[in-house]
Amino acid sequence: MSSICICTLILTLCITVCRGDILLTQTPESISVQLGGSATIRCKASSAIDDDLAWYHQKPGQAPKFIIDFNSGMSSGRYQGSGYDYDLSLTISNIQAEDAGVYYCQQHYSSPLTFGGGTKLIIQTGVTVPPSISLFPPSSEQMAQGQPTLVCLLTDYSPEGATVSWEVDGNQVTEGVLTGEEEEKEGGKFVRISTLSLSKALWDKQDLYSCKVTHSGSTTSAELRRTQCSV
Repeated sequence: MSSICICTLILTLCITVCRGDILLTQTPESISVQLGGSATIRCKASSAIDDDLAWYHQKPGQAPKFIIDFNSGMSSGRYQGSGYDYDLSLTISNIQAEDAGVYYCQQHYSSPLTFGGGTKLIIQTGVTVPPSISLFPPSSEQMAQGQPTLVCLLTDYSPEGATVSWEVDGNQVTEGVLTGEEEEKEGGKFVRISTLSLSKALWDKQDLYSCKVTHSGSTTSAELRRTQCSV
């Protein structure tokens, strides 16, 4: 094989492997808004994408529908875009009932095209009831097995759309976090469970564990200190 062919092959492999797909991260995971209000969804890119970003809206049981492409203009009806390269946002104003659903950002700066994880927009139609938050320490069985897990339980809230994040000694953590889907119970109230699993060495090293819950624009938390646990 000639040196030209070898160099071409190496260059092709580097373009494929070294470049990597562009990762899009959407926040928040969900948002609750009253009719006539507004909502802003952020889309952060792992590398610069200029303004090559499109947005799609998916209603329950339907395929995603294109709504706006920033490359063609930052505004379209009630949709307004902002940002550039790494951090872009979509704002929806004068929200109507038909705006409910999941919104996805999609970059078309480079191939392969990639999507964000989605943001669920929920229309508030009734009284807002904040979640009751309970934070449980690891069980003695888990400690004996060297696999401590904390459980954060959210109950009796409405509407849906509660999000959970964890902090350890004041620092946000994502590794070991598993958050389940929201479940609707009798009376239209919702329940959600989130867990934080870690090694016994980390459990013994750290002290303050916090489960932070955001619901309908308000954030509350439940805290637990390892030094006050009897496990």
